[in-house]
Amino acid sequence: VYITAMRKNLAFVLLFFLLSLNAFSQKVSLTGYLFNNDSTQRLAGVQIFSNPGNDYAISNSKGYFSLQISKGKKAEILFLQAGYSPMQIELSILKDTQINIYLKQQINELDPVLLMTKQTASNNITGSSTYISPKELEVFNHTDASLALRNVPGIQIQQEDGFGLRPNIGLRATGVERSSKITIMEDGILAAPAPYIAPAAYYFPSIGRMEGIEIVKGSSQIQYGPFTTGGAINFISAIIPETLSGNVNMNYGSFNTFNILAKTGMQGERFGFVIQSFNQESDGFKVLNNDGPTGFNKSDYLLKFRYQTLATAKIQQQLTLKLSQTSEESNETYLGLSNSDYNENPYQRYSASQLDLMTSRQQHASLHHQLSWSKRTSLSTTIYNQTFTRNWYKLNHFTDSTGDKIGLSQVIQNESRGLDILRGANTLNGELVWLRANNRDYYSRGIQSEFNHKFGLRNHRFHHLQIGARLHQDQIDRFQWEDGYNMKNKYLQLVAKGAPGSESNRVETATAFSGYVNYRIVSRKLEIKPGLRLENINMLREDYGKSDPNRQGTDLKTRTNNNFIVLPGVGVHYSLTDNKEVFAGVHRGFAPSGSQTGASAETSINYELGFNLNELLTNAQIVGFVSSYDNLLGSDLNAAGGSGTGDLFNGGNSLAYGIEFFATTSKLLSKSNKFNLPITVGYTFTQAQFNSSFNSSFDPWGDVVEGDFLPYLATHQANVQLRLEHARFNVNINTKYTDAMRLQAGQEALSSVEVIPASLFVDLSVNYNFNPRIQAQLSIINLGDNNVVISSRPHGQRPALPRMLRLGLKARI
Repeated sequence: VYITAMRKNLAFVLLFFLLSLNAFSQKVSLTGYLFNNDSTQRLAGVQIFSNPGNDYAISNSKGYFSLQISKGKKAEILFLQAGYSPMQIELSILKDTQINIYLKQQINELDPVLLMTKQTASNNITGSSTYISPKELEVFNHTDASLALRNVPGIQIQQEDGFGLRPNIGLRATGVERSSKITIMEDGILAAPAPYIAPAAYYFPSIGRMEGIEIVKGSSQIQYGPFTTGGAINFISAIIPETLSGNVNMNYGSFNTFNILAKTGMQGERFGFVIQSFNQESDGFKVLNNDGPTGFNKSDYLLKFRYQTLATAKIQQQLTLKLSQTSEESNETYLGLSNSDYNENPYQRYSASQLDLMTSRQQHASLHHQLSWSKRTSLSTTIYNQTFTRNWYKLNHFTDSTGDKIGLSQVIQNESRGLDILRGANTLNGELVWLRANNRDYYSRGIQSEFNHKFGLRNHRFHHLQIGARLHQDQIDRFQWEDGYNMKNKYLQLVAKGAPGSESNRVETATAFSGYVNYRIVSRKLEIKPGLRLENINMLREDYGKSDPNRQGTDLKTRTNNNFIVLPGVGVHYSLTDNKEVFAGVHRGFAPSGSQTGASAETSINYELGFNLNELLTNAQIVGFVSSYDNLLGSDLNAAGGSGTGDLFNGGNSLAYGIEFFATTSKLLSKSNKFNLPITVGYTFTQAQFNSSFNSSFDPWGDVVEGDFLPYLATHQANVQLRLEHARFNVNINTKYTDAMRLQAGQEALSSVEVIPASLFVDLSVNYNFNPRIQAQLSIINLGDNNVVISSRPHGQRPALPRMLRLGLKARI
């Protein structure tokens, strides 16, 4: 025992002696600069770790870093930056040494899409654009797209459920209804279940699994279509990593909200893959007054498999197969609250919504081929097929004792007998509560191709020809029914079972061919990019009627419509100096008209004028825009307060205009090698008015008088984001202000009409790195617990997400 104890003490003394030698060993400085591998862009905020020694640093706003390592000893230096391949080097130095490190971006597989590499500019974009990097997305780990996007200049967002499962997004006053007036893509492929015939569908890519977001506005968006007025948003899904790696990201927070993201993959000489799963669930923050469920669960699974030629091959090729599936069950309702009930408790839900349930499944398959003859010439082709099935079984209307049908909005606004039943009062004398099965199937399929060729390359002068085409078909199949219920002791009892197909029973199909040509001319300081887009869309609706559920065609009614349009545009970009640029653009905007026979497509002429400042420590952009509509279209959507037919109708001439401003600076603490303090501010001013008078049965518009302002549009929006960065931790504060919005078109002062009130939200996150591979996060959404109405449509007031605290742990393998 004595000998054993002596050995332990001796081992301890030797260990202490060795550690002391290491602690007092001579140190030398390793300094250097970090660059983007494909440019001279310096990289700030890169985390640098050394082993042995455990010294760490963060590159400052100039890309500079400084480490202390042991003289003459081999050290491993690890460089980490979200969106870039990790780099590890081994070296042994005897004196102070300076090196340059070049990190390679991981978003190299999306070259034919947008591929922006800076916050406010792209090497292929002459207009305004924004790129939200993986680093930005990791700051808060948002699972709500409306939170991740709300700092983008020119964007309008209206939430429905508080968790962002179904955000309503618009750009430059296009309207936010179900994001139906902007082009939404995932990896360059149209993401809406039926983007031509029924774009206002309740599917939106899960933001929590994305690795980047690209937003394009102005004349450059005509490349993407079919919606070319406000802008295009492209979500970048999981990227195949260059080396075998993986990560797991877990979050748990308020309302028993739990998220877990897992990913692994690698790219070899020829073969590569990535596998990802993302699961979300929550008990919800609303409370049914009979204690029923109000939460949700949603699961995403993705697989990419790639084959590529060897790097030495004369002709480079890549073939990437992408398979994904998303499923969701949400105990969510369209039903809001009356004013009095909201004031009493904004987080309650009426008993009559207890059975409301959204079930859905989306499946995607695509095969992408990339062919590059040289750095000058490439051809990209993608074949895709997407299906989406959903049934939102939800409260639809109320019938009184005489059998008269009363809409939910009328019940809530008048606070009538029907409202008592919604709250849980027993039905009497034949009164019924009706739920509709909004059962729909969608598909979206096609093939798209893009050819790129650069020529005349000499001394920063070249020409770039881009030709693209897409053959596409999509469809929506409505097959619905209604069930009648009594209300007894706050619980619904089925008394009238509807037959499937006895309500909406119709199929709508769109077949479209689109093509575009862009010709980019770069001559030192001047860049000109004229473009032309063509859309030819044939739309067909087959209505089988409520009495033909087997679709024998006994009462079949059909209608057809066609849109053929040519959309020109041009963008001009001029470099005043090496870091100051001006740009301008004009293009024709478009939105399909739907299948209503004789209905005209929405068209507009859109202008923008902007200025970019891209200095080493400061980036800024200011843009003015004007959109003049010849034929504004509105949608008869239940979500927007309409009857729910989905038909489009004319809103006459209108004018939208505004200013967008964005600036970020890292001048504070710019000389520090341990800290960064980037500050970002943004501001958007937007106005939109009708230029003609007309009568509308659409409640948010009503009887319009020339000069009326459009509803649900905030005049002023502003945001400020502060971030304190260190290699070990970062602290982030984000503040967003949104002005009040009128509920109906009009010219009265907002103080004299019913509005969605102004809001101010503050979010906080703190991230701590235990080591280069394990990170913990604390985030608080809505730090001030701001209780504000986020929507008053379709049926009553809805609250914002209350204060939500989340704890997370991320591990890299």
